[in-house]
Amino acid sequence: MRAAWFVRIRQMETRFKFYLAILGYDRRDRSLTHKIYLGYAAVFFVIWGFAVMSLLASSGAVLLKNISPTDPSLAAVRLGWLALVGWGIYILFQATRRSPLVFSEEDAYLICQTPIDRRAVALAWFPADWLETALAFWAIAVVLGFSLAELRIGPKIGLVDLPQYVTTGLRALAAFLPVQLGLHALLWATGCIRLWRERGPAWLKPAALVVVGLAVISLLWVLSQSGFAAPLPPVLNIIYAPLLYPLQAGFGQMRILAGLGAGWLLGASGLVSLWLASDQLNLSRAAQETHDLEAVQAAAKSGQSDLAQELTDRRQLGIGHAPSRLPGAGGLGSLPWKDLVQSLRLIRLSDIFAWLFLAICALGIALLPSWEGRTLALAFWVIAAGQRGVSRFRRDLAQWSILRQLPFPPDTLMIADLAPAWLLVMLISGLSLLPWLWQAGDYGVAALILLPGISASVIFLGAHDILRQANVATLLVGRAPEVSARGAGLGLLLTALPLALIFWMEKNGLFLDSSLPLAVGIGLGLAYIAWRVAANALQGIE
Repeated sequence: MRAAWFVRIRQMETRFKFYLAILGYDRRDRSLTHKIYLGYAAVFFVIWGFAVMSLLASSGAVLLKNISPTDPSLAAVRLGWLALVGWGIYILFQATRRSPLVFSEEDAYLICQTPIDRRAVALAWFPADWLETALAFWAIAVVLGFSLAELRIGPKIGLVDLPQYVTTGLRALAAFLPVQLGLHALLWATGCIRLWRERGPAWLKPAALVVVGLAVISLLWVLSQSGFAAPLPPVLNIIYAPLLYPLQAGFGQMRILAGLGAGWLLGASGLVSLWLASDQLNLSRAAQETHDLEAVQAAAKSGQSDLAQELTDRRQLGIGHAPSRLPGAGGLGSLPWKDLVQSLRLIRLSDIFAWLFLAICALGIALLPSWEGRTLALAFWVIAAGQRGVSRFRRDLAQWSILRQLPFPPDTLMIADLAPAWLLVMLISGLSLLPWLWQAGDYGVAALILLPGISASVIFLGAHDILRQANVATLLVGRAPEVSARGAGLGLLLTALPLALIFWMEKNGLFLDSSLPLAVGIGLGLAYIAWRVAANALQGIE
């Protein structure tokens, strides 16, 4: 037990070193001045946190009033319940796929191959993971409590009302803390059961799928109700009573002592379940499933997003995958084929949201009523198209030792590597611009006809901006630059030129039939120039 805590406490110090550095904490400095400074920093951050949560509480009060005008505390209970259940679904799904305990390579040799008590390891690894997620729930609880206090006291809160204001937030926090602790421990216990012996019990995954399905159905039912403040069915009240009863007490619907007792009973039950479930924990399996995950998390927390993404790609594209069944292509076709395989195996929510943002920007160009709004949407579209169009190209540049040996000229290599992203940008943007055909008539037709040249110009300029900043030293260590403000500005300029030409010619009485071919020609010519400039920049890296 002591050995596990001895190792884990030092890992937790390293894990939270970033947050301690913000406070200016130095564990080796024992001077009086340092202690006074820490006291000052603690007071400052407490006041700052109170001010931020009070500011959010003003918007929270409006939200609670709109959800349930007659009983805002019921709305607060439902929001807290939705947050806990939605997060629980995600953690349960994650626990059925990989170990909740994340071990570094050093842990795999130092701990996982020793006859240490598995329960001690589980309880030593749990607090750090729980604390990182608990902080967000604590903030939600306090904000909801402050929101209820504003509704009861009024928007103008004086010094006399401050104790009641603070007490309401602390009461909500006291109810949330044990509930989230117990739920997190129960979910960890599920992950530990899956790691029993070599394969774990066969019934666990089907049971987890049933629980997730029922939870999703209950969430959808609540969200479908008007204001989702309608009474829950008796079945849901019974199933979710361990969560609802403490929350109701925390937000003033029941006696606080009884609610806290129920909450801490859930918390204690979760910790006991974790203790019992981890008795037969297979630490070797846990280390295998989380291999390199510790490095990915450390890179992400230190701001090295490219390194974290590269490590994640290696995990997902490694030997754990069967060979692709897609028909391969030779020559230049191997680059689009490689992009297709990687895209199918590396589908991330962040990438989906990024492409969705591109579609929203294009839809804004089509649907916004004013030309000022459309101009702003166009600027965001240029930025999004440039970033998404070169995202795969940046990853290829990070493998410079391989890319530079490909037997292709720079100009054709640029086309082959950027063509899939260009086609996807055109497809998504074109579908989003279709409503403009009915609203703007000829201008909508012009936008769709100009789209290929404009999108190509934006993507090629983004690639040139990356290559302009790149050098062999950084590329060899796997670091490719990102599109800068200069690249985005040039892309916006090349986008505005053909569009401005059409508007100017139409304003001066010229017909669209005569202005459109000229604008298309200028757009394609600018795309050609951007392509040649980017190809020369790629060749110049040598």
